[in-house]
Amino acid sequence: MTYVPKYEAKATLYILKQDASKTAASSDFSTALNVVNDCAYILKMESVLDEVIEELGLNIGYRTLRGQISTNNPEETRIIEVRAQALTPDLAVKIADSVCRVGTKRINESMGFKQVHVTEGAQYNPVPCNKPGLKNYALIGMLAMVAVGGIYVVLYLLDDGIHS
Repeated sequence: MTYVPKYEAKATLYILKQDASKTAASSDFSTALNVVNDCAYILKMESVLDEVIEELGLNIGYRTLRGQISTNNPEETRIIEVRAQALTPDLAVKIADSVCRVGTKRINESMGFKQVHVTEGAQYNPVPCNKPGLKNYALIGMLAMVAVGGIYVVLYLLDDGIHS
């Protein structure tokens, strides 16, 4: 009854060490794997999200935006997936793209990785990510049965007439 659809957009970042030469490629790969979690943390830092809020003109606080953003690192890759949830698909796309753009700039400044690239921009997805499922409908049905049973019990208890 109080269902509010939320939409999700996903963008992807690729991390590559700046001074990659052919002889140090495997070393750079393992170094980049080790700092992926650091990069994911930077993407959700207050300074990054405050800049995103200012850039998009959002009317929400840092903690609210942080709750709408999630990061994921597919195993054994230098890829970070940034997912943003919002009330409209357009806003979700703007937030995901902005977090990637601002976060990439911040990672480049603070960690010295000059080759952090947005490999895939956020895509518009018109399907809500939080559709009510069978479990919700079953719960609503059970609550309706309890309410109907409660009404019958109350009517029985309030009936003080004599029945033959």
